[in-house]
Amino acid sequence: MFIDIITHTPLWVWIALAALVAIGIAQSKPRTMSRTRAAIRPVLFALLSLVGVIQAFGASPAALLAWIAGAALAATVLRSAVAVHGAEWRPSTGQVSVPGSWIPMMLILGLFLTKYLVGVCLALHREWAADAGFSVAASLAYGVFAGLLWARGRSVLTVGRAAERWQPV
Repeated sequence: MFIDIITHTPLWVWIALAALVAIGIAQSKPRTMSRTRAAIRPVLFALLSLVGVIQAFGASPAALLAWIAGAALAATVLRSAVAVHGAEWRPSTGQVSVPGSWIPMMLILGLFLTKYLVGVCLALHREWAADAGFSVAASLAYGVFAGLLWARGRSVLTVGRAAERWQPV
C-alpha cells in the first residue's frame, strides 16, 4: 500500500518537495535580507497552511477555529523555541543579517508532510473530510506549523525594529 501511495502521488508534489527542500537548505546558510523579504516567507507559508485546511475541509468553522488555535498557541507559547538567535540589524543597509539554521527546514517539511498525509488520508477515506475529529486534528497541525513559521519570521522582524528604536539621533 505504501508503494501505491508513493507511485500514485502526482509528479508536481515531488517537484514542490524539491523546491521546499531547496528553500530549507538556503535557510541553513547565513544570509542578509530586507525586512520585507523576511516577512514574505512566513506569510506565504501561513497562507499555504490555511489553503490546505480550506482545500481539505472547506470553510468548516471547527476546522478554521482549530487552525487559528494551533497558530496562536504555537506563535505565542513556542515562539522562543523557533526564534532566530544571533540576527543583527545592519542600519547602513537597512537589512537584517540572519545566521543559518536547520529549524526552517524542519518546519517547512513538517508543513509539507502534514499536507501530504492529509491528502493521502482523504484520498483513501474521502468521508474523513466530514469527520469533526479528523478535520480538527489536521487543522490544528496545519495551524501549529503556520504559527511556528510565523513566530520565526516575526523574531527576525523584531530585531530590525528594536535596533531602529535605539538608533542615536
